Amino acid sequence: MMMELSAEARARLDAYLDAVEQSLRAAGRSREERRGVVDDLESQVLETAARQAGDGVVDSATVEAMLARMDPPEAYAAAEETGMTNEVRERTARPMEARGHREREQRTNKAYRWRSAMRSAVAIAVILCGTFLIAWPEVSEYMEQRNLVRVASLPNGVPQGVNFVVTEMTSERKFGFWFTGSIAIACGVIGGFVAFAMERRADR
Repeated sequence: MMMELSAEARARLDAYLDAVEQSLRAAGRSREERRGVVDDLESQVLETAARQAGDGVVDSATVEAMLARMDPPEAYAAAEETGMTNEVRERTARPMEARGHREREQRTNKAYRWRSAMRSAVAIAVILCGTFLIAWPEVSEYMEQRNLVRVASLPNGVPQGVNFVVTEMTSERKFGFWFTGSIAIACGVIGGFVAFAMERRADR
């Protein structure tokens, strides 16, 4: 469950933001400037509420207490004609900068997790391929022996003109399969550890 405002808290915050926008409009501020100030103030309140409430519902009393610590809506219209005062500009810029920093961190963490998931998938695939290579000589011999038993159990035996020969894999080839499969499994395990370490790093 994520942080959310109660209906009363949302209405109280909207009333404050509407009052700020009305004050800025009366002072002749442009629509873009008004929306920038209002959006930054809303982000500031929501971020503060999220830190206080965590994953819960914020009531109107909490929002009222936060708004009481902020300037009244008329203060944003008392800026100079050329723009906001330094105090207001600094106060509204801090949440915006913090939000941008968190968004950059979230994008970076998502990229880390995506690359980590891809590495994990590749590591699992490599381990499976290595296991298949190691098991293939035994599987191959088992399949040939099974086919031989099946042919020998035919009512008329081996059909005329059919030469059924069982070839045993040499020890060198078996070693080659085993060695290649072992290398693949080792690479997959190492890749899995690397992916796990990157995921832990992204979670910090």
